[in-house]
Parts: sequence; C-alpha cells; structure tokens
Amino acid sequence: MFESINAIDTYILLWVHDNHIPILDWLMPFITDQDNWIIPILFLILFLGFFSNKKGRIALALLVIALSCNDFICAQILKPFFERVRPSHISLDGLNLLVSRGGKWSMPSNHASNVFTLTVVLSYFYGKTKLPLYLLATFISFSRVYVGVHYPGDVIAGGLFGYSSAHNEPLENPWTKYLKDKNKLVRIITNSRIEKYICISCPGCRSKENVLFGIYFLY
Repeated sequence: MFESINAIDTYILLWVHDNHIPILDWLMPFITDQDNWIIPILFLILFLGFFSNKKGRIALALLVIALSCNDFICAQILKPFFERVRPSHISLDGLNLLVSRGGKWSMPSNHASNVFTLTVVLSYFYGKTKLPLYLLATFISFSRVYVGVHYPGDVIAGGLFGYSSAHNEPLENPWTKYLKDKNKLVRIITNSRIEKYICISCPGCRSKENVLFGIYFLY
C-alpha cells in the first residue's frame, strides 16, 4: 500500500516538474525562501503586539505558542518517525531542483504545517483575511513541491496537521478544548500573577458550538 502511495506521489511530483513554467521557476524559490518573509512577519508582530487592540495581542500570543509547538513536533518528532527521504536527496530523473536540498527527512512539510497553523489562527480573529490567507498558504505549500524538496503527500500531511493542530474540527486538540462554550472565562496572567479575568465571546460561536483557543495569556 505504502509503495503504491509513494509511486503516485512521485508521479505527481515529476509531472509538476515536467510541466514547469519559466516565471514560476523564478517565483517559487522566492516564495519558499523563509528569509524573504522576515520583514512581513516583523510587521505582523508589530501590528498585533503594539498597534492592535487586546484581540491582536491574544492572537499574537496564540501564534507564538501554536507555531512553536507545531514546528517542534513536525521537525523533531514526526519527521524522524516517518523517516521519509526528501526527493532532493535521491536520484529522480526529471526532478528540477531549484533550491538547496534541505534536511534529509521530508514528511511532513514544516512550511505547510506552519503556514496553515498561522492561517487558521489569523483567519479566526480576522475573518476578512480568510480567503487570501488560505490561498497564500496553499501557494507556499505548493512551492515546496515545485522547487523539488517535498513530495505532494508531504505538504498535504503538513497542511492537515497544521490545520487540525489549531482548529477543533474535525479533531479536538489541546488548543481548542479550553473554550467549549460560547463565552468562557480566560485567566489573564501578568508578571506571573493572576491579574484579572476577562470574558471572550468568539465570533464563530454564534453559528456553531466551537471556538478556537483557550490559553493563559501574558500581557
């Protein structure tokens, strides 16, 4: 079964590389390079942490926690567990490698997992950004396949893990089980002591009984 899945994965990967587009040969390496996202991420941190309201600071805290845990689990636990070698580390006729080979292990894609975690959190707090964020997350994930460092299955697994780790549908997880009701008291801690309590009313709960996160928030 796994051999069949791997064969399909390899076929799709090589089909993408056999049908590459010159402009994407330039764009995809740029999109996939983490260094090119440093400035946008700094602007995001400044906006959420300093120029936004309490909702923005909560979103920033959740992003830091969710992304840190998500990245660690993918890189340090899941990749060594699956031990799937990147296509860039083996000889594949027709593979058009556009960036450096990267680390040895391939499954799941940290890029895909992290960007979908970020997308779920931000689109929850800022609903109008949902469509562009999901399109951007899909584009970044696809770039990992296009540049030759991941199989399609890697980015699908990474995206699903990132999505489910930050969202309680279809999987309940530690991030989401704190806030099961429409309104929930969330403890706010300042300088390691309990400062006060606030009540968070989540936008999505008007239509369905689920909310995104509950955490101890430092501010």
